[in-house]
Amino acid sequence: MKSILAAILALILASLACGKYVTPAPTVSPPVLDALLTAPPQATKEAIVTAIASASITPKVFRVTASRSLHVRAEPLGIVIGYLYAADTVTLTDKCSDGWAQIEWRDGTAWVKAKYLSENSCQAK
Repeated sequence: MKSILAAILALILASLACGKYVTPAPTVSPPVLDALLTAPPQATKEAIVTAIASASITPKVFRVTASRSLHVRAEPLGIVIGYLYAADTVTLTDKCSDGWAQIEWRDGTAWVKAKYLSENSCQAK
């Protein structure tokens, strides 16, 4: 019986190790998109790069760095309403509260511990 369980466990672990993670496509922030869309057709590469650099670009999409799962809460220290997993991405709303970051969640907002996201401004607040 133990050998059967060990074999099943080995198969499960082997199948998990073979899983492939898909990296989401990068997003383009509205200021960058505006700079690209408003550039005249004859604009040089340098002019476009300058326009993008001068746009106020604040990254809002961050990657979950928690090793297992990250609790998504209705409010800081509130009830758990969902989970995020390593390498998932979230969009911050720019609201922070004592190490918590507000994120866009389903049709509204929610809160996660900022220290479990890639480097973001809520970690320092």
